[in-house]
Amino acid sequence: MCNPVVYWMASIATTLASGYVASENQKNMGEYNAQLADNNSALARARADDANAMGTREMERAAWRTRMRVGEQRAAIAANNLDPTMGTPADILGETALFGEIEQQDIRLNAARQAWGHQVDASNFTSEAGMSRWQGRTQSQMTILGSLGQSAMYGMEAWGGGGGATFNKQTASKGSSGSKNNWGGW
Repeated sequence: MCNPVVYWMASIATTLASGYVASENQKNMGEYNAQLADNNSALARARADDANAMGTREMERAAWRTRMRVGEQRAAIAANNLDPTMGTPADILGETALFGEIEQQDIRLNAARQAWGHQVDASNFTSEAGMSRWQGRTQSQMTILGSLGQSAMYGMEAWGGGGGATFNKQTASKGSSGSKNNWGGW
Protein backbone atom coordinates (compact mmCIF):
# COMPACT_ATOMS: atom_id res chain seq x y z
CA MET A 1 0.00 0.00 0.00
CA CYS A 2 1.49 3.32 -1.12
CA ASN A 3 1.57 6.27 1.20
CA PRO A 4 -0.90 8.92 -0.06
CA VAL A 5 1.59 11.70 0.61
CA VAL A 6 4.10 10.05 -1.70
CA TYR A 7 1.38 9.71 -4.34
CA TRP A 8 0.44 13.34 -3.89
CA MET A 9 4.05 14.52 -4.15
CA ALA A 10 4.66 12.32 -7.21
CA SER A 11 1.55 13.76 -8.86
CA ILE A 12 2.72 17.30 -8.18
CA ALA A 13 6.25 16.58 -9.42
CA THR A 14 4.96 14.90 -12.57
CA THR A 15 2.55 17.77 -13.25
CA LEU A 16 5.29 20.36 -12.80
CA ALA A 17 7.81 18.42 -14.88
CA SER A 18 5.39 17.83 -17.74
CA GLY A 19 4.31 21.48 -17.55
CA TYR A 20 7.94 22.59 -17.81
CA VAL A 21 8.60 20.31 -20.80
CA ALA A 22 5.43 21.49 -22.56
CA SER A 23 6.39 25.08 -21.76
CA GLU A 24 9.85 24.69 -23.27
CA ASN A 25 8.38 22.99 -26.35
CA GLN A 26 5.99 25.90 -26.86
CA LYS A 27 8.81 28.42 -26.50
CA ASN A 28 10.96 26.46 -28.94
CA MET A 29 8.12 26.15 -31.44
CA GLY A 30 7.50 29.90 -31.23
CA GLU A 31 11.19 30.58 -31.82
CA TYR A 32 11.29 28.09 -34.71
CA ASN A 33 8.28 29.74 -36.38
CA ALA A 34 9.85 33.15 -35.78
CA GLN A 35 13.10 32.02 -37.41
CA LEU A 36 11.17 30.75 -40.45
CA ALA A 37 9.41 34.10 -40.71
CA ASP A 38 12.74 35.96 -40.35
CA ASN A 39 14.20 33.84 -43.15
CA ASN A 40 11.16 34.51 -45.35
CA SER A 41 11.53 38.22 -44.61
CA ALA A 42 15.16 38.18 -45.73
CA LEU A 43 14.19 36.33 -48.91
CA ALA A 44 11.43 38.85 -49.62
CA ARG A 45 13.90 41.73 -49.20
CA ALA A 46 16.29 39.98 -51.59
CA ARG A 47 13.44 39.61 -54.11
CA ALA A 48 12.70 43.33 -53.74
CA ASP A 49 16.35 44.19 -54.42
CA ASP A 50 16.31 41.81 -57.39
CA ALA A 51 13.15 43.43 -58.78
CA ASN A 52 14.80 46.87 -58.58
CA ALA A 53 17.97 45.59 -60.24
CA MET A 54 16.04 43.84 -63.00
CA GLY A 55 13.98 47.00 -63.55
CA THR A 56 17.13 49.07 -63.92
CA ARG A 57 18.65 46.57 -66.32
CA GLU A 58 15.47 46.38 -68.42
CA MET A 59 15.29 50.20 -68.50
CA GLU A 60 18.83 50.29 -69.89
CA ARG A 61 17.88 47.77 -72.56
CA ALA A 62 14.82 49.84 -73.48
CA ALA A 63 17.03 52.94 -73.77
CA TRP A 64 19.41 51.03 -76.06
CA ARG A 65 16.50 49.85 -78.22
CA THR A 66 15.19 53.43 -78.45
CA ARG A 67 18.60 54.80 -79.43
CA MET A 68 18.92 52.02 -82.00
CA ARG A 69 15.49 52.87 -83.50
CA VAL A 70 16.33 56.57 -83.59
CA GLY A 71 19.64 55.76 -85.30
CA GLU A 72 17.90 53.56 -87.89
CA GLN A 73 15.33 56.29 -88.54
CA ARG A 74 18.05 58.93 -88.92
CA ALA A 75 19.88 56.71 -91.38
CA ALA A 76 16.67 56.17 -93.36
CA ILE A 77 15.91 59.89 -93.34
CA ALA A 78 19.45 60.74 -94.46
CA ALA A 79 19.31 58.03 -97.16
CA ASN A 80 16.24 59.77 -98.57
CA ASN A 81 18.07 63.10 -98.56
CA LEU A 82 15.69 64.70 -96.00
CA ASP A 83 16.48 67.20 -93.23
CA PRO A 84 16.01 65.38 -89.85
CA THR A 85 15.59 68.66 -87.95
CA MET A 86 12.43 69.88 -89.71
CA GLY A 87 8.91 68.68 -90.48
CA THR A 88 7.79 65.08 -90.49
CA PRO A 89 11.27 63.56 -90.03
CA ALA A 90 11.79 65.64 -86.88
CA ASP A 91 8.33 64.63 -85.62
CA ILE A 92 9.07 60.94 -86.20
CA LEU A 93 12.38 61.13 -84.33
CA GLY A 94 10.77 63.07 -81.46
CA GLU A 95 7.91 60.59 -81.13
CA THR A 96 10.29 57.63 -81.20
CA ALA A 97 12.29 59.20 -78.36
CA LEU A 98 9.08 60.01 -76.45
CA PHE A 99 7.70 56.47 -76.76
CA GLY A 100 11.08 55.09 -75.74
CA GLU A 101 11.01 57.27 -72.62
CA ILE A 102 7.43 56.14 -71.84
CA GLU A 103 8.51 52.50 -72.19
CA GLN A 104 11.40 53.10 -69.77
CA GLN A 105 9.09 54.76 -67.23
CA ASP A 106 6.61 51.86 -67.49
CA ILE A 107 9.43 49.40 -66.83
CA ARG A 108 10.62 51.44 -63.83
CA LEU A 109 7.10 51.74 -62.43
CA ASN A 110 6.39 48.01 -62.79
CA ALA A 111 9.70 47.15 -61.12
CA ALA A 112 8.97 49.58 -58.29
CA ARG A 113 5.52 48.04 -57.77
CA GLN A 114 6.98 44.56 -57.72
CA ALA A 115 9.70 45.62 -55.27
CA TRP A 116 7.11 47.33 -53.08
CA GLY A 117 5.07 44.10 -52.95
CA HIS A 118 8.15 42.19 -51.83
CA GLN A 119 8.90 44.85 -49.19
CA VAL A 120 5.35 44.49 -47.87
CA ASP A 121 5.86 40.72 -47.71
CA ALA A 122 9.12 41.26 -45.82
CA SER A 123 7.40 43.56 -43.35
CA ASN A 124 4.58 41.06 -42.84
CA PHE A 125 7.07 38.25 -42.24
CA THR A 126 8.93 40.41 -39.71
CA SER A 127 5.65 41.04 -37.89
CA GLU A 128 4.86 37.34 -38.03
CA ALA A 129 8.25 36.57 -36.46
CA GLY A 130 7.57 38.93 -33.57
CA MET A 131 4.11 37.49 -33.08
CA SER A 132 5.46 33.92 -33.10
CA ARG A 133 8.02 34.78 -30.43
CA TRP A 134 5.38 36.50 -28.32
CA GLN A 135 2.92 33.64 -28.78
CA GLY A 136 5.54 31.02 -27.84
CA ARG A 137 6.47 32.91 -24.67
CA THR A 138 2.84 33.53 -23.74
CA GLN A 139 1.80 29.92 -24.28
CA SER A 140 4.83 28.82 -22.30
CA GLN A 141 3.91 31.07 -19.39
CA MET A 142 0.29 29.95 -19.48
CA THR A 143 1.37 26.30 -19.41
CA ILE A 144 3.56 26.95 -16.36
CA LEU A 145 0.72 28.76 -14.63
CA GLY A 146 -1.68 25.94 -15.49
CA SER A 147 0.74 23.36 -14.11
CA LEU A 148 1.19 25.35 -10.91
CA GLY A 149 -2.57 25.68 -10.55
CA GLN A 150 -3.09 21.98 -11.13
CA SER A 151 -0.37 21.17 -8.59
CA ALA A 152 -2.00 23.48 -6.08
CA MET A 153 -5.32 21.75 -6.69
CA TYR A 154 -3.67 18.38 -6.01
CA GLY A 155 -2.29 19.79 -2.81
CA MET A 156 -5.65 21.13 -1.70
CA GLU A 157 -7.33 17.83 -2.48
CA ALA A 158 -4.69 15.87 -0.61
CA TRP A 159 -5.03 18.02 2.50
CA GLY A 160 -8.83 18.09 2.51
CA GLY A 161 -9.47 21.41 0.83
CA GLY A 162 -10.55 20.24 -2.63
CA GLY A 163 -13.58 18.54 -4.00
CA GLY A 164 -12.04 15.34 -5.37
CA ALA A 165 -10.08 12.60 -3.69
CA THR A 166 -9.31 13.85 -0.24
CA PHE A 167 -6.59 13.01 2.16
CA ASN A 168 -6.25 14.37 5.62
CA LYS A 169 -3.79 13.65 8.34
CA GLN A 170 -6.31 12.10 10.71
CA THR A 171 -7.65 9.61 8.17
CA ALA A 172 -4.15 8.70 7.03
CA SER A 173 -2.98 8.03 10.57
CA LYS A 174 -6.02 5.83 11.32
CA GLY A 175 -5.65 3.87 8.09
CA SER A 176 -9.41 3.64 7.92
CA SER A 177 -10.80 1.99 4.82
CA GLY A 178 -14.07 3.88 5.19
CA SER A 179 -12.43 7.27 4.73
CA LYS A 180 -13.08 9.73 1.93
CA ASN A 181 -9.71 9.12 0.28
CA ASN A 182 -9.90 7.57 -3.14
CA TRP A 183 -6.43 6.36 -3.93
CA GLY A 184 -7.35 3.39 -6.07
CA GLY A 185 -6.42 0.81 -3.44
CA TRP A 186 -2.99 2.21 -2.71
